[in-house]
Amino acid sequence: MLSTKNKKGISLIEAVLTVFVLAIGFMSSMQAIQQIVSSSNFSDREIVAAQLAAGKLEGILADNKFRGFGYIIPANYPDETLTGTYAGYRRKTNIFQVAPGFLNDVAAPGQVLKHIDVKVYYGPNEVDSVTITELVGIR
Repeated sequence: MLSTKNKKGISLIEAVLTVFVLAIGFMSSMQAIQQIVSSSNFSDREIVAAQLAAGKLEGILADNKFRGFGYIIPANYPDETLTGTYAGYRRKTNIFQVAPGFLNDVAAPGQVLKHIDVKVYYGPNEVDSVTITELVGIR
């Protein structure tokens, strides 16, 4: 039987194993922090996209009030690739007339409602987007 009373310090193998275990723990922690930061950045971009969509929709609602229902046509709201502070965001507006009983189906001209979708893309994929939908009627 070996006596542990005379044993001083740690062996090289114990030191290497300790460093290895600490390194694995440190790397796992760094990966978790990286995912949290990445997720936070993604959420921030989604919030900005929602604000950009809401801002465009507010402009369309103001046009309905001050320029009239007839002004709200797709030609007046072309697709946009934003620049400056909002570089990397794209905004697309889809407008079509609908019949009151069929709010998602295209109606003949002269109907009293228009379906408006404002979609803002904030990432490289088509699913990285926010859409706000509104119905506008004659005022």
